[in-house]
Amino acid sequence: TLRDAEGRTLDRAFFFPEGLPADRRRDVGLQISEVEKRPTGDIIVSISAEKLAQSVHFEADGYQSEDEFFHLAPGDKRTIRLSPLKGFPKPAARIGVLALNAWSGATLEISR
Repeated sequence: TLRDAEGRTLDRAFFFPEGLPADRRRDVGLQISEVEKRPTGDIIVSISAEKLAQSVHFEADGYQSEDEFFHLAPGDKRTIRLSPLKGFPKPAARIGVLALNAWSGATLEISR
């Protein structure tokens, strides 16, 4: 784990000695919640998982996330900014978060 001088996590590295897991679980306990909606249209979300979540990514038509396909260790939280795409007619009213090693994910309804 890479931390700054104040102890905030900047980045994490994961090591899979036998390669990335190929099996999928029914549920890794992914959760998504809205932290803030900015006047620019940006949405700040918090993502967490109860179990290892591999290659976490978003389904959010009309939004671009600042990071995708990252791993979450059990109990970890990550804050991500989703920005509306310019020229996209109407961004999604629902944002989904998924992990490659889980059959189910989580969704967030966006207030308009």
